[in-house]
Amino acid sequence: MQHFGTTTRIAFAMAMWTATVLLMLRMCGVIGDRTAETIRQRSEMSEMVAVTCSQFASRDQTDAIAVTLAALVQRDSDVLSAACVADNGEVIAETEGHPKRWLADSDNESGATQIKVPVYQGDGHFADVQVTFRPLVAQGWLGFFGLRSVQVTLLATLGNLLGFLLLLRRCFRHLDPSRAVPERVRTALDTMAEGIVVADMDGRIRMANQPFAEFCDSVVNELIGKDIDDLPWVIKDDAKFTQLLDAMASGGRQSADLLRLSPNDSEERILQPNASRIIEGEQCHGYMISLADVTSLEQKNQQLEYLATRDPMTGCLNRRSFFEQMETHWSGAARHGHSIGCMMVDVDHFKSINDNFGHAVGDEVLVAVSSALLEMARGSDLVCRYGGEEFCVAMPFETIEGAKMAAQRYREAIESLAFDQLSVTASLGVSSNALGADSVETMLDQADQALYHSKRSGRNRVTTFAELPEETELPAGENDNHRQEAPGTAEAISGENQVAPVDAESSLLESVQTLVRDLQAEGQSQVPLQRLQGVLADRPPASNQVDTSVAQSGVH
Repeated sequence: MQHFGTTTRIAFAMAMWTATVLLMLRMCGVIGDRTAETIRQRSEMSEMVAVTCSQFASRDQTDAIAVTLAALVQRDSDVLSAACVADNGEVIAETEGHPKRWLADSDNESGATQIKVPVYQGDGHFADVQVTFRPLVAQGWLGFFGLRSVQVTLLATLGNLLGFLLLLRRCFRHLDPSRAVPERVRTALDTMAEGIVVADMDGRIRMANQPFAEFCDSVVNELIGKDIDDLPWVIKDDAKFTQLLDAMASGGRQSADLLRLSPNDSEERILQPNASRIIEGEQCHGYMISLADVTSLEQKNQQLEYLATRDPMTGCLNRRSFFEQMETHWSGAARHGHSIGCMMVDVDHFKSINDNFGHAVGDEVLVAVSSALLEMARGSDLVCRYGGEEFCVAMPFETIEGAKMAAQRYREAIESLAFDQLSVTASLGVSSNALGADSVETMLDQADQALYHSKRSGRNRVTTFAELPEETELPAGENDNHRQEAPGTAEAISGENQVAPVDAESSLLESVQTLVRDLQAEGQSQVPLQRLQGVLADRPPASNQVDTSVAQSGVH
């Protein structure tokens, strides 16, 4: 059942009392209608017409009587018809439609709608002037509401109702219910870490503690009477705070999602709300809301989430987070039929950069390349450090053609990176779910095969999986074991400090010994074959022709 608020009920009662007083004044005659005045005016006008007709009758000018009656009906809109009827019933003069309008059998032939006045010829009675008028009010309810007294009563009642309602609401808004709370209770509420606020069913703040006022960058007295929706909330889907309270009206103590409160441009608090209804009998009178400040906790959680999902050096997604998000995009693409593009990016000659300039310079190159990728990526793109010097960029809702164009822009951005001692390029491979891949892993493997072809074709270029010759496509999973640097036509290292050629065997021996030292530092006593193959694959072409005994001596 819908219950009106206290303010509305009081205002309605006061308005009804006003209506009662006005009706009593009407009954006592203090406030009157215009009915009596209108009847008096109509009677005086009829008397004047009768006098005029008496003068014409004394001179036997009956035609003049007819002209007078016609002029009366034409000039006065309230007059419907008029006639002059002799004592014997003979009609001396009348206007059109008068017999239908005149009620001859009425008990009182003179009233508000028809008046009869005698006409004299000399000292004797000659005839009667009959005049009919429009009704003072319409019939039925329209006639009732047409009465002036009724209109005044209705307008005064409605006006007073609105005036009382606004006045009472304004007065009640500035009442401070917290004054009825004992001082020790207010002190206890102010010492709490949580913000406490009491709001009525209209969302007006009736009581608040000091922490809540600090959340709002205000003072308690200024908050009393305010609409809680007017506070600077930042709520999902632009919902109002009172809508969250209405969602809790089913009963009990409920929590909502985290809210944000921005009292100024430089500060934003993250709050965890809890609310319980204030119930008296079976009626809810408002809510008590507690708001815990979890800003610091949420910031730490966000930092932990960032560290758990990002590569610490480059800031790109790590592989675990990348595959989690990619599975979501892949499922959505399969459900709705949209495309996903992806590309694999590998820095050319990266091992030579590490060997000749040190790992610090190599890390600098990786950071610069990742920054270029992140800067050019769209908001929906996923940039991942796939491993070592290899990156992966997923592009939801992108076709293979669009992905290839984007890859060319990425390649040009990497090529334009400036370093003091060297220049850097990258090879890229592109694929899409439209090229037959049945899983994320398959699509990435296709892009990896296209990347391998870019390496074999001279590096610093973009190849799509659709452009691969059939004989160059490798089975899934074997790309990492078979990838090798293509015979170079464009070296990644250039500039004034470009490394001079060295003896092939001594260079290979040095690389193998470096690998052994790295493995010893990792606690491994044996050299994995794949790591050794990687060293051989990264050497210049001449080095790959060196007898394997050199490599074996380096291992020993």
